[in-house]
Amino acid sequence: MRSHEVYSAVGRIENRYLLCNMVRVAARRLHRPGTPLQHTISKVLGIINERSYLRDSPGLRSKLAHSAVRAAQARSAA
Repeated sequence: MRSHEVYSAVGRIENRYLLCNMVRVAARRLHRPGTPLQHTISKVLGIINERSYLRDSPGLRSKLAHSAVRAAQARSAA
């Protein structure tokens, strides 16, 4: 359920504005035409919850973007 994923992500990134911005940036990069946007957002939240190094830090945006792109490349290669 997505609410569980959101609350888990808030535990990783305490700043809610930053969390929403990270989800927005990553969803725009990972979204593929023909795929429901809800699925892409759920994948992004899953990536955030998987990464243990995601905390409020100056480099958070680039870390999330790079890990999202790497995950998308790994999934498309498989």
